[in-house]
Formats: sequence, C-alpha cells, structure tokens
Amino acid sequence: MANMCSRCAALLLLGAVNAQAMGSRSIPLLLLGAVVAQDIYSVTVTIDGVDRTLRFTSNDDFLALARDHLPDADIQGGRDAAAARVAAVMEAAVTRRNVELYKSVWDGYADRWRADKHGVGVANEHRDASTPLVWLGDEWGPRGDFLEVFESYVAPHLLPGGNVAEIGVGGGRVAARVAPRVGRLHAFDVSSSMLALARETLAGFENVAFTLLAEPRFDAALHGSFDFVYAFDAFVHVDLHTMWRYFQQFALVLKPGGRGYVSTGNLMTERGFERFASQAEATQIGFYFMTPDMVRRLLAKAGLAVVRESPEVPGNLLLERDFLVVFERPAS
Repeated sequence: MANMCSRCAALLLLGAVNAQAMGSRSIPLLLLGAVVAQDIYSVTVTIDGVDRTLRFTSNDDFLALARDHLPDADIQGGRDAAAARVAAVMEAAVTRRNVELYKSVWDGYADRWRADKHGVGVANEHRDASTPLVWLGDEWGPRGDFLEVFESYVAPHLLPGGNVAEIGVGGGRVAARVAPRVGRLHAFDVSSSMLALARETLAGFENVAFTLLAEPRFDAALHGSFDFVYAFDAFVHVDLHTMWRYFQQFALVLKPGGRGYVSTGNLMTERGFERFASQAEATQIGFYFMTPDMVRRLLAKAGLAVVRESPEVPGNLLLERDFLVVFERPAS
C-alpha cells in the first residue's frame, strides 16, 4: 500500500456521522477514514470544516477522545452505536492491513523464486537436496512427505466433474495434481505474482480459473457451489482472525455435505514447538502457530464439522509439525 508508516492500511468510509450540539446548531461530523499501524488506530474527522485526527487503541479510547474533542456534542444513535461503527472500522482496517502484508510478502517471494529459484531453495531450512526444484514450494520439504499428505488428505475428495477451490494456490504445485482429477478448479491467491506463476504451471489445463483475492471473502455467486475447498500448506502463515474469516466463508461456499481441508502450525507437537521457539515473532513468511483445540473451536463456530484429524507421525515433516484437518459442511 501507500507509505503510511512502514506497514499499515486505510479504509475509506462511505457516508457521514452527525453530531448534534446541545443547543440548536448542528455540528457536521464526517468520519473520513481509518488507518491502523502497529495496532494504533487513527480516525480522521472533519468538524465544521476542520480536520481532526483521533488516535486510539480501543473503542473505549475512541469514545473518550470523542468526548474530549466534542464536549458539547452527542453522536447520533448514541455512544453504543458509535462504538459499533468504530469496531467495524477497526476490524476492516486490520483485515486490510493483514491482506496487504500477505500480498507484499508473497509477491516478493514469488519474484525472488522466478529470478533465482535455486538461491531461494538453498536458503530454506527444510530444503531436501534430493528433491529437484520444479515448482515453487518444492524447497519447503521432502517431496515424499508432501505427496503422502496430498494422497491421504486431498486426493480422496477430488471427484470427477467436481467443483473445487484452492486457497493460496501459490506456484501451482498442488493445483497441477488436482486439475486433471476434477471438473473445475478455482485457484485463489492474495498475491498477483503467485497467480502469474500458477498460470504458467497450469497453462495446459482449460478447467482452471484464477482469482486474485482482495480480502477473505468470495463472491456471493460462489455460495453453495464447491464440492471441496482446500488450503495446502498455506494457513500455517495465516493469523487467527484471518483464518476465522476464511472458515466462515468456507461454510458459505461449500455445498451441503461438501468438504474442506486445511493445515495449520501445531504448537502441541514437539516439531511444531521447535519451529515456534525458533521464531522471534509471528511473521507472514514465517508461521502463525495454533493448537488443535483452537482450530476445532473456529470450525465449530463457523458451522463446520470435523471429519478427520492428523496424528503426529514421525518421519513426515508435515505430520510432525502441523495439524491437518478435514471438515464438512453438514448436509442439513
């Protein structure tokens, strides 16, 4: 995004909020937008033609600042309504910030891969020197581990003629195995550079559609349309709130009885905890760790039922480090 601090996002709002003075005069109050950077929120308002910026970290902080700046005014709809509107601003701003960070990080990774895939591969701690670098993602671990998980957790749900969606298609290494087994594959990613690589990888398939995601939301025309949705080795990088939004969307786009698959970083395994402890903080190109109970909770709240969970299997990087889960939208 634009250079608003080093990492931030902006949301322009439509409409206006009116503040009524205690006297007869109306004070026009226009909520222009919100910016979030390092969990500090800024709301810019125009009062009688004068711009004022209120910086806050919570709804309560915002309301306190509003009272200070508008001592003789009351926000139309009451303070609770104002808090709800600010909460919506904050949530949208955080979502936009996270998506923009993912876009930036994975655009950069894809561009580096295109320029020097072997240099990128050598730098990866899980690089298996015996695995040739054919597709982006081959550098993330042994191909045998990847294929074992794919054949066990993804392949059984690929129906001839089925309508399938991949979230985080990346360079297309999973999609290249999915496309020939289904009727239609929708490849989604937040990174335009990743989608460009995927288009090259999947150039020989006419049943693949590519979509750049601006946020964790799918077009309403896709609701109830997918037999299977999956995110292979993608949600290990996704923060909790973004994952929750995707789960809610999965419940909308799956057909009744349709299934999905995701994998997350697993704090409860020894290999997972080692990876967690090796990171100074959560980053978009690093891992965002979860526990199986957290994933189960999110799925249940989204109205999705767990069908299968992965055990911790020594000898397979993905099964040692991650939590793999197959879920279902109930048929009724």
